[in-house]
Amino acid sequence: MKTVSGMQYLLPGNNERCIRLEIPWEEATPLQWLSLYPEHRRWYWKARDDSVEVAGVDAVLEVHTNWSGISQTLSWVRALIPSHPDAGCFCAFQFQSQQEQMSGLFVLPRWECFRSGNRQVLAIHGGADENPGALLKRLKIMAEQSSARLQRMGTSDDHNTPPIASREDLPDRSAWSNTVQKAIASIEMGQLVKVVPARRTTLRTEAPVDPINIVDRLKSLNRTGNFIFCYAVPAEKYFIGASPERLFVRVDSMVGTEAIAGTAPRNSDSLLDDNAARHLLASRSSWKR
Repeated sequence: MKTVSGMQYLLPGNNERCIRLEIPWEEATPLQWLSLYPEHRRWYWKARDDSVEVAGVDAVLEVHTNWSGISQTLSWVRALIPSHPDAGCFCAFQFQSQQEQMSGLFVLPRWECFRSGNRQVLAIHGGADENPGALLKRLKIMAEQSSARLQRMGTSDDHNTPPIASREDLPDRSAWSNTVQKAIASIEMGQLVKVVPARRTTLRTEAPVDPINIVDRLKSLNRTGNFIFCYAVPAEKYFIGASPERLFVRVDSMVGTEAIAGTAPRNSDSLLDDNAARHLLASRSSWKR
């Protein structure tokens, strides 16, 4: 890992655009494929409408950056990822980090299982200086290895997590109750309109937890539409989450946002979801500024 101008990076050999090769592979879902490689670093992302699902293993391009270098790093990474319509990188940013900490992470995986609609492929990314024929051969070997592992392990969705040994809440129940009572009192006195309390819960288990098992549980419990993600981050940790909301989406110079001042219950029916969204937008005249 090299460091230059506030960035730490792993490059595939030069500063030219990476390449992508892919072959059809539909023997397992991307998440099931990811569970076949617990000894490797892994990344996962699923679109809210389930139209796109991406799973990655290992990295051919990896960049860590601080807040001041994020814009420059994003432009640099975009110039290096393959010029392929399905190519992209996983990225994550740490909240409330110190200005000079390496708080941003960009990763182009070496191996990828990609699904868009009914189309699913197994892909390999390589540097511009790597031989495409050799990469294709490695990709076919990877497909064979994945199929063999799949036959040995099966495709069972019954992923048990180890028992919880201890739980620690910060703040604890007493402090949490006091915070809620203070928030209610402030709202009743007109000092506040809305309060969003938060706490940190630490669970310790009797054995190591496979993060992919947690992602699988999130998928099964959140069927009304969520972005689901699982990223390998430094210190051998994983950042996992499921969110129904998207702050904004950017395509070139166009930016669309979902940052509206209102909430409504989600529905499994997309038509009911759209109707709730229209009601929220129609109520904007009552929003407090």
